[in-house]
Amino acid sequence: FFDVDKNLYGVRIIGADGYVKYVPEYDIMGICKDCGKRFTGLRRRCPRCGSENVILQSDVLEALCEIASEVNEILIATDPDAEGEKIGFDIALALAPYAEKISRIEYHAVTPSEFRKALENPRGIDLNRVKAQLVRRIVDRWVGFTFSHLLWKLKHIKKKFFSYSAGRVQTPVLGWIIERFDEYKKNKINVYFIHLSNGYFVSLEENSIPKEVWQSLVGKKVKVKIVKAHDEVLNPPPPYTTADLLKDISAQLRIRSTETMRILQELFESGLITYHRTDSTRVSPEGINVAKEFIRNEFGDMSLFQPRAWGGQEEGAHECIRPTMPITANTLIRMLQTEELVLPIRFTKKHFAVYQQIFRRFIASQMKPAKIRKGCIELIFDSRIKHRLEGILDILEPGFMVIYPYNTLPKFDNVKVERVQSLKISKVPLYNESEIIDKMRAEGIGRPSTYAIILDILFKRGYIKTSLYRNKIFPLKRGIMIYTSLIRNIESYAKKLERQNKKLAERLRSFITVEGTRDLEREMDKVEKGKVDYQRVLKKIHEVLSMILKDLSKYYTRELIPAIERMVNSFNNENKKQGAGSISKNDEQG
Repeated sequence: FFDVDKNLYGVRIIGADGYVKYVPEYDIMGICKDCGKRFTGLRRRCPRCGSENVILQSDVLEALCEIASEVNEILIATDPDAEGEKIGFDIALALAPYAEKISRIEYHAVTPSEFRKALENPRGIDLNRVKAQLVRRIVDRWVGFTFSHLLWKLKHIKKKFFSYSAGRVQTPVLGWIIERFDEYKKNKINVYFIHLSNGYFVSLEENSIPKEVWQSLVGKKVKVKIVKAHDEVLNPPPPYTTADLLKDISAQLRIRSTETMRILQELFESGLITYHRTDSTRVSPEGINVAKEFIRNEFGDMSLFQPRAWGGQEEGAHECIRPTMPITANTLIRMLQTEELVLPIRFTKKHFAVYQQIFRRFIASQMKPAKIRKGCIELIFDSRIKHRLEGILDILEPGFMVIYPYNTLPKFDNVKVERVQSLKISKVPLYNESEIIDKMRAEGIGRPSTYAIILDILFKRGYIKTSLYRNKIFPLKRGIMIYTSLIRNIESYAKKLERQNKKLAERLRSFITVEGTRDLEREMDKVEKGKVDYQRVLKKIHEVLSMILKDLSKYYTRELIPAIERMVNSFNNENKKQGAGSISKNDEQG
């Protein structure tokens, strides 16, 4: 598991005549259907709860091999991304001895037309995609395990080392949250919230105005003055990408990103939306027809329809997240109730809410622009207390807003001040989930498939937490300790490495920076396009980590293995008393 010269975190290192090759090693995976524990090895009992209700990948492979021996051709239709390509590659290797012909097909929606199109266009496995996914998995494992083991060496962390981890993307993201929290604490100011009779409120800084003046506003009528106004044409927003959808669902429906991704997977598998892991806004001709049919049936006014392909040619087959049928969430509910449509999954209110969000945004993207009056108004509470608001004053022609309305500024005619509240707040707000996801996308770190997972890891490790009422993210003591300890230790190793090779030292530092993580993502993109040899990328990473790895190998033998053995023995002794299963060292390491 950890031999720097032969095996590094499940990757065999083969070297001869100055040439090094990196070969990943695999084992059979199993999952317990009762407790959800994932484990390695050919065992029929769960190592956590002792249940025999387990599924082994070897059973699935056996069934596939049996089917493969009875047919002329195998079509592999795993997900249309790099991860799906790698899974397809593994399946193809396993079935090769049994099948006469193996092809790869790809579709972006579970619909008859997409399926027919896929059947008409079979292809081989895209090896560049497979290599890119290999690099991603290996680098994530190398960096994550190396940095995690680096943390476990620290005296103040040793006792609970298995509950701590670090990662290539999660570390910079944790850094953002900690930095924002520091800014939040440093920028506290006194603010007055003025609550108005129309339900609106404004917040204004104290600005040395006496408390008596603020309190005297209660009951006073608010004067309103239009500072400027102009008419403009407002285009609809593009259809959803993964990042934009996660951002809106978090902000508007207050659903956690991991739960949203599960709901999207179920909507996709039910054939209701296109593939949900995408950074493309492109709309296919089939998608445009879905919008056209809905607008014709719903509004009867085709002047509202304005087709747009969005995206660009470089985005290839990838499409935005859109509905596959011209039906709203309400129509979908009715069709399920009357059994006009039967789905394999029982939907909840959240499924319908997420679907409706996707549907409205997509239909709006295919409609004509709105005409609005935009401007700035000034609310005058007192000669010294004024506040300006900018936004939409009026909607002249709704266009796409008939289905996807934007907020307009409230009316302030005959409005009075109901109450004035004094609070201490920060000028720098804390992040929420949607803002972190948006920042990951903007900074170019992570992938549509990993945005939610990265945040989920930070929550599960106890590094961050969400405030109960405002849904804001703040770091916990554990997260701050882990981040600062890791930064300090990486810098210590970088200084040692600097004496031998300054370039390698800078690369090591870059592993915990946004820039370094972004550059690594670009390298992986080059591998996927066939521009860079994936073995070369792995060699560069291995060289940078080598000093830490050699140091860790001594620690691993001296302290970590004995610690794992103690934990395993304790766990097994407890389970024997309860009649449950047992675990081995390899399970914990794997």
